[in-house]
Amino acid sequence: MFKKVSKLLICILVILLSCKKKEQVVSSLPKKPELTLKIGDYYQGGLVFYLDKTGQHGMVYTHPDFLKDGYLRDIPWYQERMPNVMVGGTKPEIGMGMKNSLLIVEKFPNEVTAAKYCLDYVNAGYDDWYLPSVYELLELKRHFSLKTNRYLTSTEHCCNAGDVHVIAFGSSTSSPHGWKYMGGGVVAVRSF
Repeated sequence: MFKKVSKLLICILVILLSCKKKEQVVSSLPKKPELTLKIGDYYQGGLVFYLDKTGQHGMVYTHPDFLKDGYLRDIPWYQERMPNVMVGGTKPEIGMGMKNSLLIVEKFPNEVTAAKYCLDYVNAGYDDWYLPSVYELLELKRHFSLKTNRYLTSTEHCCNAGDVHVIAFGSSTSSPHGWKYMGGGVVAVRSF
């Protein structure tokens, strides 16, 4: 019995010592370098327009010049032939653009919409682009000037099923809303 207990204690001791060595090896591995990005840097397929407080996470947008003939496509939020339908649940805050875009495409799965265009977009190997929320697009406007005046967001206007928030880049003011079927400039963004 004493031999069995001794062997068991030796095995436990060996296991404990080997675990400690593994922890030391893992802790001695070099740490992943922190990002040193700034607004305007090219990163992961687009230009950085937003960084969180840590500077390690943020958002990039595709510069409009990448599009066909250097012009933005005038894609409607949804097709004109559709009635004024409220998607519901779209939010204006930073971080909500992807969820908003998915809600739009879920509501109109067979339509060519600005949200679908962005969700289907692939650039530099990244396929997680989306139509920005109103606050995301306002953040982009703080740092960049774009060619087209009216840009669509993924945020519906709260009180009218036919309206969506648009951002006017050509002026110092933002348009609180525009008709969904009119279309406008489309810029795709992604988070990192």
